[in-house]
Amino acid sequence: MRKSRIAALSMIAVASALGAQALPPDETRDLATEVAELNLTLLEIRDLLAQQLETGSLDLLLKRSELVSAEVARLETQLRSAQAQRESLEDDEIRIRAQIEATTAQLGASGQDIPIGEIEAYTRQMEIELERINRRTRSLDGEIQELQNRLTSKQRDLQSWQDLVDRRLGGV
Repeated sequence: MRKSRIAALSMIAVASALGAQALPPDETRDLATEVAELNLTLLEIRDLLAQQLETGSLDLLLKRSELVSAEVARLETQLRSAQAQRESLEDDEIRIRAQIEATTAQLGASGQDIPIGEIEAYTRQMEIELERINRRTRSLDGEIQELQNRLTSKQRDLQSWQDLVDRRLGGV
């Protein structure tokens, strides 16, 4: 752009010099006025393009900030869901343990002759269910930790983007 501006000004200067020899003084002054007006117009165009570039750059920064913000919101939703699932599993574990205790107490108090095989089968089934709950709880603990780490990272990214936008807005 700078080369083309220099070339244009050089051509105008050469044309002005050549024209100055053949043109009367009034026309030379009119040509100089036109060149000055053209120069002002070019400067205004340059300033407008620079402003448009800055606005476009700021728009991109804002869009990036919005995308990271949406990602943060998505991760927060996933984290809340995983935490709710974990709490539900904890409630299930408490319920099953209470059920085992109640059943054991009831069997001991009733004095009924229930075959030992049935009691063992029931106990085994409850232990299997507790183990399933514990496995799922451990899995969710890993998911929750991973989500918290990703969320923390994205929140830092978001803050960085927002700081950059703030600095750019402060400089505009």
